[in-house]
Amino acid sequence: MGMYTALGVALSKYHPERVMEHLRLFWSRLNTQKMLRACEEAHLWPELVFLYGTLSSFVLNQLTDGTLHSA
Repeated sequence: MGMYTALGVALSKYHPERVMEHLRLFWSRLNTQKMLRACEEAHLWPELVFLYGTLSSFVLNQLTDGTLHSA
């Protein structure tokens, strides 16, 4: 687990009020699946919405950059 992901998981357990700031600063460096699981276990719903939003926009960008235009 990377440093930013481990810090995010620890924040979700011990300082949940600081998780959103961490996510906004380091969203591109996180293991999104592990952070989703940690936020879900801690019942941090706004943070989950933010993570799902970044995940879906990242996936859409990847799809439109290559696979949809190659057909």
